[in-house]
Amino acid sequence: MPQVKPLPAYSENASVSYAHGENKALGATVFSGSNDETAPAFVRITAIQGKDGEAAAGTMSLLGGNAIVPNQVISRADFDKVVWDASKSEGGSFSFVPVQDAQGTALPGALEQTVTIHEAPALPTYEADMSVAYTYNQSKAVGADIFNGTDSATAPSFVRITAIQGKDGEAAANTMSLKDGDALTAGSVVSRADFDKVVWDASKNEGGSFKFIPVQDAQGTALPGAVEQTVSINEARPLYHIAAENFDLLDAYPHLVNEHPAYVQVTNIVEANDTNGILDALVLGEDGGTVLKVGDIIRAEDFGRVYWNYASNDGGKVFLATYNAEGRLIDPGRYFMELEPSWKTPAEAPALPTYKADVSLDYAFNESKVVGDGIFNGTDSKTAPAFVRITAIQGKDGEAAAHTMSLQGGDALTAGSVVARADFDKVVWDASKNEGGSFKFIPVQDAQGTALPGAVEQTVTIHEAPALPTYQADMSVAYTYNQNKAVGADIFNGTDSATAPAFVRITAIQGKDGDAAANTMSLKDGDALTVGSVVSRADFDKVVWDASKNEGGSFKFIPVQDAQGTVLQGAIEQTVSINEGRPIFHIPAENFDLVERYPHLADEHPAYVKVTNIVETNDTNGILDALVLGEDGGTVLKNGDIIRAEDFGRVYWNHASNDGGSAIVTPYNANDRMIDPGPYPMTLTPKTLAQKSLPAPHHEQEATDASPELVGVAQPAMNGAMPLGAQAQHPGMTPLAMSSTALLDSLLEQHPGTTGLL
Repeated sequence: MPQVKPLPAYSENASVSYAHGENKALGATVFSGSNDETAPAFVRITAIQGKDGEAAAGTMSLLGGNAIVPNQVISRADFDKVVWDASKSEGGSFSFVPVQDAQGTALPGALEQTVTIHEAPALPTYEADMSVAYTYNQSKAVGADIFNGTDSATAPSFVRITAIQGKDGEAAANTMSLKDGDALTAGSVVSRADFDKVVWDASKNEGGSFKFIPVQDAQGTALPGAVEQTVSINEARPLYHIAAENFDLLDAYPHLVNEHPAYVQVTNIVEANDTNGILDALVLGEDGGTVLKVGDIIRAEDFGRVYWNYASNDGGKVFLATYNAEGRLIDPGRYFMELEPSWKTPAEAPALPTYKADVSLDYAFNESKVVGDGIFNGTDSKTAPAFVRITAIQGKDGEAAAHTMSLQGGDALTAGSVVARADFDKVVWDASKNEGGSFKFIPVQDAQGTALPGAVEQTVTIHEAPALPTYQADMSVAYTYNQNKAVGADIFNGTDSATAPAFVRITAIQGKDGDAAANTMSLKDGDALTVGSVVSRADFDKVVWDASKNEGGSFKFIPVQDAQGTVLQGAIEQTVSINEGRPIFHIPAENFDLVERYPHLADEHPAYVKVTNIVETNDTNGILDALVLGEDGGTVLKNGDIIRAEDFGRVYWNHASNDGGSAIVTPYNANDRMIDPGPYPMTLTPKTLAQKSLPAPHHEQEATDASPELVGVAQPAMNGAMPLGAQAQHPGMTPLAMSSTALLDSLLEQHPGTTGLL
């Protein structure tokens, strides 16, 4: 009795985890099962679906091969080549069953298996070199955006703190916590709801850093592809700037002082609640590098560089004596400044302004306008700086950009200019001076540009749109009846090729009466154009209007910046009218009055002609309505109607519902006598039956390609055609001295194809 091979064994609730959008092999063990010895020779895929049970075409394939579909059989040799492409769905599942052979023959006892695909959400994105500025000893939240990243749509649900350390890498216990909550340590998991509650207490160190990584859940489950982030905490030094006007009192107190000091001398220093027993509070320089002692001199050029270091005191007093250049004591003589403890309190210290990353402004070509006070105020008006100092102004390629920035109605701004908050809304960038560029600024404390500890330089990029194209007013394109042709590149390029747009977006397509106009516009030999279609400059000459789809109409477009249809600042929507001609062919007057052109056949001008017969070729409406009077085709001529001499130039053939035809007319003089050559037909035969065209101006008609021809003036006839050679006899009428054939040949020779349609 043959031995039966055991069935393959599979784990329950099998699943495979994928990073967001990841494309990778599932792994052979998914199909082999938990024991290689019982792995099936083949499996048959029974279902493939997305996360919510929807179809998931194109999601599974063989590595480097074709897509896998339900009922496909996979051999063991290919188990490790089966790929799931997570970019095609947001996770999902597939089912399979072990089978005996490549034909999918059932394996008795085998059970269908389901494998779930868990796809991680899109990864958050973060700025490089993230940092948060703190004043000395300040305790505040680091801000939710630190954890959310640059795009709130991809903000993680949780983050795990991976490290907390001081400035020099030392341990930083109790430095981080949740506001009014527990301390945070390495390993703590924070939910998105608490991102804005994460606090750093700068009193516990002198700055430092922490690290975190986005995770999937409160248990800290790894998020595939997530990268650890580092945030630096920059704590300002405990220095308070003593403004220069506290040393040179002339401007502030002209009633007390009448001379600028050359220097002041420190006569005494008192530190309140000194904790280190050293008089080290009065210092020179932003870094507090030079400690000033009693007896030291502070020269006028350093008046703006004096600070009070409150790291080991609660403020205090400084006593000074003021001198001129000759060393003479001048008013007010000796005086003191009192530095109150409130300067030390972090809660009282002004919070630093906060700014968005990658700030940019869009300008129309050559536009001159204010950049906006929000640029300098930052994201929170409560922390807007009192002053900013412009640190750089440059063109698009980094070149100097003189006269580009100014105060509205005032002076030019240059690198080094200080702007007060009251003027933030007056700062102008003049785009006519360059082709875009950038400027930089940094918040400062005062009009002298005194540094604001912890403030970070900001960069603002100016994107200037290209020169706007110019267009004619009331643009239109003339089409003959049912004509299909390109509207012409100049319609989109505008009046100056130098300012032609790179792209245009179609904004409307409609028929003559505003009705929908589906399939009317397309790219030549390409796709249909619809509202929203973007056309590149390379295709401007390929945009086609098919007049057979309507009776004229219009379309609108607007210049845009790119293939995505990004708005071009200042661009104006343009309207192009399509004027489709009527299906009417003009029959020249000489076809009714033959005396000028054929004096050997006719020697008398007719006073009128009578229509004796009309035949329409391939008539589609069953009505004899082709022969008409007037450019508008308003009067239909019927058999028996009279066309008077003054109207000979106003006769047309309407070919909307036919492929030409013939009209037999009989000329008469003013006495109602039929005159030579008697009844004769004009045969109108379109040269191109597939193309119906419309009348052009009379002077253009002889040059047209698509036109019926005047076949000839046939034999004279009464009440119809006469036998060859027969002549019409009327009282006083001279019979024609030639045969009808000769007459036909003569007319064709002298007047070939001059009756034409445009």
